[in-house]
Amino acid sequence: MELHNLVEDEVIQIINEICDEQERSPTPAYETSPACRVDAACFVLNRVPPRYVSSARGFAHTMRDLAGNSQSRVDLVALAHEGLRRVSRNRRFYYGDPASLSSTSVGGPPAELSGPTFVFPVITGRILSGVTFEAADDLEVELRYQDKPIAMRDARWQNPFPISAWVGGTYSFLPYPFPADYDGQHGRFELALAVDDPRFESLRYYFSLHLVARNYEAHEFRLEEYSLPDLFVLPREAKQDT
Repeated sequence: MELHNLVEDEVIQIINEICDEQERSPTPAYETSPACRVDAACFVLNRVPPRYVSSARGFAHTMRDLAGNSQSRVDLVALAHEGLRRVSRNRRFYYGDPASLSSTSVGGPPAELSGPTFVFPVITGRILSGVTFEAADDLEVELRYQDKPIAMRDARWQNPFPISAWVGGTYSFLPYPFPADYDGQHGRFELALAVDDPRFESLRYYFSLHLVARNYEAHEFRLEEYSLPDLFVLPREAKQDT
């Protein structure tokens, strides 16, 4: 079953409307980068109840309720302004940085993308100990494409990703979108997770993503998730004894 939070749509629309208006102003009061918009949307959505729908009928009823509740929109606009004020005041280092790139990364062109684009989901999973089956701790996992680390969408996403026990061994990656030739183009991307740590046997997990290109909006920040199975690392000494 597919669920959709209509409040998320409304918050995103409000944030974009405010930021677009700010960008047209000669004296903007807020940061308006895509990363700033994301943080402001998170601020709002963490403070309002969601409105989930799973069918066309539910969508229609909920949209009618939202459209008829003018006070609800006023409250969301007020929260959006508060969120934008806060994230602008506490400016993060990654605002204005469109991608996390290095000389060895693949993907992430220096120019801002537009037009037909392959947009990646958030790739997430867990690294566990193959001995205790508990969350792995104090190691790094790298996401690779064509045997090179793939560039992340912006500086909030790390590659390699530091694994720690306090987050349950969880990792997450959001690769930078790849340009496509036309809207609706199908593409398959062969990716690999790699753990190379002298304490463990080298880990490689290969998987592929089938993506369909769509027209990329510079301020688009709705995320989809792609979950991988649990992966296990085995200490070198443990394997030598078997």
